[in-house]
Amino acid sequence: MIKLVIMLKHDKYVYIEVKRSLNEKKEEKFYVKARSFKAKDYNSPDRYVIAGIKKEKPPRGASVIKVDDVPLEIKEKLLGNK
Repeated sequence: MIKLVIMLKHDKYVYIEVKRSLNEKKEEKFYVKARSFKAKDYNSPDRYVIAGIKKEKPPRGASVIKVDDVPLEIKEKLLGNK
């Protein structure tokens, strides 16, 4: 049997946990894949480039950050607020 091993490229990619409220009782939770540049400042919007991949669960060994931990410009893109 052949096993496939997923390499996560040493924190080059992170998954951002996004929670959106659909109404008072229902909430949507998903993860968005983003490229993370370590050389950029932590609060800079240039640090993250959204890959546009939306998943219900991230890979097992992936780095997951909350949407509140990313800069405001990236947060607005993910939540759809303009």
